[in-house]
Amino acid sequence: SNNLYAETLLRTLGKYCHNSTGYDASRSALNEVLKEMGLDVSRGIRITDGSGLSRKNYISADFLCRFLKAMMSSPAYQDFLYSLPQPGGNGTIKFNMKSYPEEPKSRIYVKSGSMNGIRCYSGYVLPSKSDGKTLIFSILTGNCTASSWKVRQLLDKLMASIAENN
Repeated sequence: SNNLYAETLLRTLGKYCHNSTGYDASRSALNEVLKEMGLDVSRGIRITDGSGLSRKNYISADFLCRFLKAMMSSPAYQDFLYSLPQPGGNGTIKFNMKSYPEEPKSRIYVKSGSMNGIRCYSGYVLPSKSDGKTLIFSILTGNCTASSWKVRQLLDKLMASIAENN
């Protein structure tokens, strides 16, 4: 992912909706779009910038799951889904789940996020059977003192378990 793109998108949204690229206008525009999607922005989300790098930003796992569920009803869902990286593929999680079987990995689409002491994964696990359901998940860790590599291994195991049991 590219944090500059995210910042630019937030400010472009502010310009489009309120003719201003300032943070107040941009956050207001973002809240309006999220409300149009049926999302309650009064809980689980606080955005201060578009890059996601400010420690003042806050998005709960609950909000991320609600957002991912709302995206499933969007006409842009398929494009959105296939824009998400898969473990072992290109993108931010190409080194994740290297030793895991291909079948469950091929059904995982996930956005990662990390900063010092923080590692997060949110996304979808597509069903293994035609009559199955897509699972939505969000795993957020914070204030980790263990090495990022060790935390990633545990989270890989958790994602694999979710996929293998779907």
